[in-house]
Amino acid sequence: MVIDRFHTAIATVTVIGSTAFLLALMVIRAEERKETVGVLRLIGISRRTIMTEVVVEGLLVAIAGAAFGVLVAAGA
Repeated sequence: MVIDRFHTAIATVTVIGSTAFLLALMVIRAEERKETVGVLRLIGISRRTIMTEVVVEGLLVAIAGAAFGVLVAAGA
């Protein structure tokens, strides 16, 4: 019984810590993206093209993460 509560506590702290880390990482990434978008707009690339690039990049990262997660889960 005590072990179950301990594992639940560790899992909760891990999820909260990971969430805070990912939030900070995404804020930093958004700041970097603003500069990149500004440069791309200055050289004449349309907003639609930039948005398409951002969405495709996000999808590729999500698919790669999902595939990695499935591989890790299958190996466990």
